[in-house]
Amino acid sequence: AVVVVLVVATGISTAMYLRAERESARALTESAKATEVSGFLKGMLAGVGPGVARGRDTALLQEILTETDARLSRDLGDQPEVEAVLRDVLASTSVDMGDYEAGMTQARQSVALNSDVFGPADHRTATAVAMVGRITMFLGDFATADSLLSWADSVVSAQLGSGSKAALEVRAARIENLSFAGQLDLSAELAEDVLARKTGTANWGDDATLLTLFNLAQIRAEQQRYDEADGLHQVVIPLLEDKWGTDHPNTLAARVSWGMTLTYAERYEEA
Repeated sequence: AVVVVLVVATGISTAMYLRAERESARALTESAKATEVSGFLKGMLAGVGPGVARGRDTALLQEILTETDARLSRDLGDQPEVEAVLRDVLASTSVDMGDYEAGMTQARQSVALNSDVFGPADHRTATAVAMVGRITMFLGDFATADSLLSWADSVVSAQLGSGSKAALEVRAARIENLSFAGQLDLSAELAEDVLARKTGTANWGDDATLLTLFNLAQIRAEQQRYDEADGLHQVVIPLLEDKWGTDHPNTLAARVSWGMTLTYAERYEEA
């Protein structure tokens, strides 16, 4: 019996050791990947001054993005995970600049890279698909965008949890698309759920929170629920000012939306 116990204990000990080794190797890989991404981004943004950072010098930023795109293929061909992360950054930045064609190119490359590395049904691939969906929304194809975003939400939610940060970010994009498509009731229902999940957490005030608050404020205004829209604007605008500053385009857009809400509510002096 003692021999059996020793054999079993030895087997458990070996298994635990091997598991620890695997976890250690994975942690080192993730750390190396993070270091690679950080270093590459620092190089990419080395020439960015305050004007670019605030969206005023788009010509210089476009030059930096073009150079970075070339560097990705040249320097990271053997590191697809890192390249996929950076392609997603380029896609998002291109969208912020209004260059949806360039953004779509980068987003589709990110999908292909993630699919090759992790598989087509992995949550990282689904997150990249969500970016394609969001760009599709900006191009006006709301039905296709909702199909992509809904699928991405289901995959990410199944693998990471419906309340995970990644799932809520995808859902925030779907809410935006549904509101553009005029599906206000469904969009508002999803928005209320996202905000309920975010409230009181460390992720309150992140990009998904701000996008959802802003979209819900606009939805309530369209539904002529002006008091609710007013309250939501009063929540989101200070958050935008804290994150981006008072003269950032996102903050200014929210202030314009608030003013229009007050005007529709015939509260002219406040507007």
